[in-house]
Amino acid sequence: EKAPNFSLPDKSGIPVELSKLLKTPVEDETASQDRWVLLVFYRGYWCPLCNADLRSLQEHLQEFTTRGVRIVAVSADPPDVTRKHVDKLGYSFLFLSDTQTQVIRRYGLLREGEGSRPADVARPAQFLVDSSGTIRWVNLTKDHEVRLRPEQLLEVIDALTPAPASAPQ
Repeated sequence: EKAPNFSLPDKSGIPVELSKLLKTPVEDETASQDRWVLLVFYRGYWCPLCNADLRSLQEHLQEFTTRGVRIVAVSADPPDVTRKHVDKLGYSFLFLSDTQTQVIRRYGLLREGEGSRPADVARPAQFLVDSSGTIRWVNLTKDHEVRLRPEQLLEVIDALTPAPASAPQ
């Protein structure tokens, strides 16, 4: 099915649209021509398991980029909190803030009152969206402590990506 389009602010408060991300190639000369977005919904900056996942994605970022995959992390944290968190931990992929949890709700991921304050947060999940805006793969965790490793995500991407056509001999 089609991924619900959205516009959310990045860490600087600048609106970012999913549909535009899918049309913009990743900034890597060696990247695949295919454009994908890996939406990574996470509970918040305060969640140690989420941070471990985000660090793992950062460590494997070049492998995703080479495959034409742009990683986009989404949480209910406000842009100023996200900016401090991203800058402190040195993340170089895109983080978006869904403070009203509208996108989190549209993707069916709302967890009411499970945050640190308590506050509404996203259920940890990953959606792989192809350049046409079609959701090609979803990982919905039932237990927020069980996550897929980047290596497993890369295997999924490789399995979904058509092999390049062979050059004529």
